[in-house]
Amino acid sequence: MGHTAFSSADATTRRTICRLCAGLCGLILSVEDNRIVKIVGDRSHPVSRGYTCPKGRALGAWHHHPHRLNEPRIRRSGTEQVTVTWQECLDDLGDRIAELIETHGPGAVGIYIGTAGLFDGTSQIWRSLFAAIGSPSVYSTISVDAATTLLVQDRVSGNPLLAGQPDPDAKMVILIGMNPMVSHGQNFGMTAPKIQLRQWASEGRLWVVDPRRTETAEVANHHLRPRLGSEYAILGHLTREILRDGADREFLETFTAGVDAIEALVARFDLATTCRLTGLKPAVFEALLRDIRATGRLGIMTGTGVSMSRTANLTLLMQYALLAVTGSLDRPGGEWYNPGFVRNADATGWPRCSYDGPGAPSRPDIPSRMGEYSAGVLIDEIEAGNLKALIILGGNPIIALPETERLRRALDSLDVLAVADVIETESVGRATHVLPSYGQLERADLPYIDFLSPRQFVQYTPAMMTPSGGRRPLWWMIAQLGLRLGYDLTGGASPDDLTDDDMLRPLAGNAKASFDEIKAAPQGLEIQERPWGWVDRYLPGGRWNLAPPDILAQFDTLEPPAERPDHFLLIPARQKYKLNSVMSDGTAALREPDRPTLGINPDDAVRLSLKDGAEAIVRGGNGDVCAITSIEERVLPGTVSFPHGFEHQSVGNLTVAAEIDPLSGMVVLSGIPVTVEATA
Repeated sequence: MGHTAFSSADATTRRTICRLCAGLCGLILSVEDNRIVKIVGDRSHPVSRGYTCPKGRALGAWHHHPHRLNEPRIRRSGTEQVTVTWQECLDDLGDRIAELIETHGPGAVGIYIGTAGLFDGTSQIWRSLFAAIGSPSVYSTISVDAATTLLVQDRVSGNPLLAGQPDPDAKMVILIGMNPMVSHGQNFGMTAPKIQLRQWASEGRLWVVDPRRTETAEVANHHLRPRLGSEYAILGHLTREILRDGADREFLETFTAGVDAIEALVARFDLATTCRLTGLKPAVFEALLRDIRATGRLGIMTGTGVSMSRTANLTLLMQYALLAVTGSLDRPGGEWYNPGFVRNADATGWPRCSYDGPGAPSRPDIPSRMGEYSAGVLIDEIEAGNLKALIILGGNPIIALPETERLRRALDSLDVLAVADVIETESVGRATHVLPSYGQLERADLPYIDFLSPRQFVQYTPAMMTPSGGRRPLWWMIAQLGLRLGYDLTGGASPDDLTDDDMLRPLAGNAKASFDEIKAAPQGLEIQERPWGWVDRYLPGGRWNLAPPDILAQFDTLEPPAERPDHFLLIPARQKYKLNSVMSDGTAALREPDRPTLGINPDDAVRLSLKDGAEAIVRGGNGDVCAITSIEERVLPGTVSFPHGFEHQSVGNLTVAAEIDPLSGMVVLSGIPVTVEATA
């Protein structure tokens, strides 16, 4: 198994890209005696131009983490994990999985793909393994983050992966429920976010819609703080008014379907109704409409504050409606669609993926989407006895999914829990098989989710560090497990004779340059001119479908949240020094690490007799969390903000697995009613 070898005696400078998120920032590593002593942003990088976030700069500390996994382990009997060889570990894992398949069928074996697994191009060989096994039991963090976005994209454009983003040169942009200053975007990677946000703000028309005054809202020209979950009404009203005066009728007649249904739908969002639903003043909508009419087109982007909420499908459909009536879909000044340098969709089309599928046996009411069950049904499948073995690639579902305590019990009841990761986590500690994997600095990579990038750009990176200990790449583990189950996933070649490049080369089979050409460009290849109008020819019937019946039907069942004065609505929050659970131990913090603090408005704190820095108990529909109070003007009264990604203070204790959107399979994690009280 090949990898790049470096001399441990040399002090070297090495260039790579960060793959913690879709931003793909350029990094420069300083290495001495096989240790990373410093990481800085690469000022010569054509995309990030020296920018990198604290998490990217902390990849060296993460690579040398004191709790780094180095050798495979097995839990043989009792509760203790013991160190074994790779052959022992994989033989045992293969035998136990084969026995479960023979006894209970292929669906008894499942896989959970975490964020780290999704951003590892070489690991996609897992798809071949599960296709060979014939198991539908596939789960990922998509249904904890972006499933509603994929649903609406599928229904409107015919492809769930056709993701738009605001034109970087747009004269007006609305960001809803997202904080790219910290997250770098959800369905697109915003590199150097402050630079892009300031460019949009320089036009005077950057609007942020968020009940919390985030770091992004502080850069914007305008900040709206509507009632949580009412964002669909804002967009519905704007669509109604533009249809009445100023719609791009030529675009609607040529490139859309369902305009009459949308016009009838948004008729309900008159000014008085919209103000009542959102809690906003009429002057806000007058200003918004004035800006839209002044620019003609606009870009809109939503984040997890929308996609994790009960009204996500409605808000996202209204987003498309407003973009359509202003002629902003796939047009300059509006929303642009990156075809991807590797994906190359503008030249070859976007292959239609199989999106709709049957649900899991324990929850047939929740359909599978893109070949995955909703992660929210994972507990039900285990408790029903349908799932006996689970393989986790680069994730920690204990802090990602609802009902933390119930999930812990469910995972402990599995016959097999195999976890591949780079450091110790609670999921690793509960595993029957521990599979220590390469970190991103130990493997070559070719980012394949490049259509989420703000540029048509691709960059290959070799491995930066020689792996130590018994660590192995994810693709190697999967290929070796496949052999033990009787499946050749590598075309007759031994996994031991292959390299990362052998696994990456097929990813570039459709790219705008060959794999060798991409590899020969040390700082990547870019097509600077943005393509416009290319999506039209690949839409079903050449039209955006603005009236998907199943989403429209949700408007008819919409009920305003019940007024409960003793309850708050919980808002999820991202933090500067960690990404989900990664680096939640403070690895990336320069001074104080991120803490799981409860953000609460000063007026609410006074009412509850809460002091800043004091402990409070937050109770949800499933359990409670003890948190340190942070009294903040930036939090809207009636809401509280609490971050995810902490094992011991898991927001999953407040959420309920049964609350799943029946169309997308998205777990509801935002707008959850909770109570707050001071501790004794």
